[in-house]
Amino acid sequence: MDVPPISNPVWHNIVAGKVKYQLDFLAAKILLGRLLLRVRSDPSPGMLEKCAHDLQNLFAQNPDLPCVQRDLERIFGGER
Repeated sequence: MDVPPISNPVWHNIVAGKVKYQLDFLAAKILLGRLLLRVRSDPSPGMLEKCAHDLQNLFAQNPDLPCVQRDLERIFGGER
């Protein structure tokens, strides 16, 4: 199962807090909490891009985990 590229705007929307998902992947839950705080304190485009990349990279490093596959399906559905 492919992880959508960083160019997909959904990654940015997640770290900006525009959309919320109930994630199964514990590492992503923890990282996302930190990233949301970071973007809230510095909402600049550069920070948003860095945080979106960090989240996408975590998923890209763990694509075969069942919890990652479930989260990708929940977030992106048939979009991938």
